[in-house]
Amino acid sequence: MAVIESPLQRPLRGASRRGASSPPEHAPQLGRTSLGPPLLLAGTMSISAGVVHAAVIGVHGDDRQMVNLFTVAAVLQVASGLAALLRPGRATAAFVVTVNVTCVVGWAISRTVGVGFIAGMAGGETVGLTDGLCALLGSLAAMAGGVVLVGRRRSSQFPAMGAAILPVAVLAGLLTVPALTASASHGTAAGGHAHAAPVSGAVVPVSKPFDPTRVVDLSGTEGVTRKQQAWAESMVERTVDRLPQFADATVAEAAGYRSIGDAGTGHEHLIKWDSINDSTFFDPDQPESLVYRTSSGGRVLEAAMFMLPSAMSLETVPNDGGALIQFHIHDNLCFTSGDAPRVIGLTDGAGNCSQGEKFPPSPMFHVWIKPNPCGPFAALEGVGAGQVRAGDTKACDTAHGSSTTF
Repeated sequence: MAVIESPLQRPLRGASRRGASSPPEHAPQLGRTSLGPPLLLAGTMSISAGVVHAAVIGVHGDDRQMVNLFTVAAVLQVASGLAALLRPGRATAAFVVTVNVTCVVGWAISRTVGVGFIAGMAGGETVGLTDGLCALLGSLAAMAGGVVLVGRRRSSQFPAMGAAILPVAVLAGLLTVPALTASASHGTAAGGHAHAAPVSGAVVPVSKPFDPTRVVDLSGTEGVTRKQQAWAESMVERTVDRLPQFADATVAEAAGYRSIGDAGTGHEHLIKWDSINDSTFFDPDQPESLVYRTSSGGRVLEAAMFMLPSAMSLETVPNDGGALIQFHIHDNLCFTSGDAPRVIGLTDGAGNCSQGEKFPPSPMFHVWIKPNPCGPFAALEGVGAGQVRAGDTKACDTAHGSSTTF
């Protein structure tokens, strides 16, 4: 038997079918996140930090590693910030957090222990205005992005975004403008101390005497690039930190170092002969030679002498430290034979030894852990002075020298 529907029933049934197949227009769309104050803050702060990084790239024009590093940081911070503003969601919030946490952690490491494989960050430095504000911008971006990731509410449920636009913009301006202004005279984009001018004729900072108890600052030498200065500072800092393990000469002797018998000159060299021609260079944990002051009685550790293989010459030595470091050789000494050679005299006018033998000269330089009138890379004077490259004058870096005595 056919069922006859009332006309009043048809629209009701149709409405029921439509309701089952399509949700009302105002129904929440799960899985989408609208832009709210946290993402607005995260995106804006990330973009601002990227702009600061981009602004200081030019300061590092002579250091390719630093240029590449700050370029990558600037691109990623701006890109993640734009993604958060244009495509709001948990994924873009995670992008902002990852990029900015990486930047801030890297900055913190560079300010404390340093980043050894990047010359411009090899030694820890003080916090400057530019890098400090840039780190703060990155931290705010990471924290705001974290709010979105850990929050249980969709960002659309936060208070209205419109009220947050003005304060976020003001905050970004208050942090970014001073950072950009300071970057114009900032020696390092992430650092706080001034660097030597890279070209002749440029204005250079006032030099500071070397003090092993303070942060090493070798700025002020004309013609030395920032990369060379950073390498030299790191060399001194690491030597000051690591060399005291040999303060007791008996410890050095147990490690294989042997005196060359020159204590009577006021400075005694202990050399580990089998390390001169190895593949380890400039390592304060295993220097080729140790220098002790003996003029006051006993042995007081004062410097390391880093020696390169005898196959190298003064014309082929590395130029990592630029004009701050001057290599020298000893080609006028006569040594005894055996496992622990000792100096027994000097060569004659023809360069020959009347007794003993002359060894192939190894290019070398000192790093002092005690104040020296000629700076932290001073060569010895007198009998142990050595010879520098033909045509050069023996350097005495009085700008970084100190009259302080032991």
